[in-house]
Amino acid sequence: MTALVGSPFRTRWRGGLAAVFVAGLIGLTGTPSAIAVALMVIVAWIVWRDVERFTIPDAASASLLTLAVTSRLASAETGLLGETVLSVAVDAALPGLCLWLFRELYFRRKGFDGIGLGDVKLAFAGGALVGLLGFADALFGASAAGLLFVGLKRGCEPVDRIAFGAVLAPALGLVWAWQQASSLLPYGPG
Repeated sequence: MTALVGSPFRTRWRGGLAAVFVAGLIGLTGTPSAIAVALMVIVAWIVWRDVERFTIPDAASASLLTLAVTSRLASAETGLLGETVLSVAVDAALPGLCLWLFRELYFRRKGFDGIGLGDVKLAFAGGALVGLLGFADALFGASAAGLLFVGLKRGCEPVDRIAFGAVLAPALGLVWAWQQASSLLPYGPG
């Protein structure tokens, strides 16, 4: 354990824990502008690291999950906290479990990973952020963007893999922004 003192691992661990803590505090404030800024920072973090190393930091996914859960709980109506907790749990679990199942089935069929475990963790956090239907929209948009990227790049050089988290994270951010904007629109006639 003394070998970890002052090591880069320990520094990353502290930084990740601090990011999760700050995301939780921002989520609890419930102000959409603060949540939007935190979301943009987390999305940029995920994109940067996934493009650079084909990995999504656990701290980034944990920060996104913490931001999503705390902001949804902070905005829950009085008396509906239990229902909100259940809704967040289902919204997080289903997308994450579906991507994990897809990952496992693909590995058993092909013998190698088609989607990384970081993308699965991002799906858990993304589901909590935008809900089931919002995650479906984000997954569709990210898949379309990934296919477009591969199609455009294939003419230049062969593409053997893409950083899927780098397209899924911005898609989640856009869906969240769309949900926030549409909640401000008046409904009904006149």
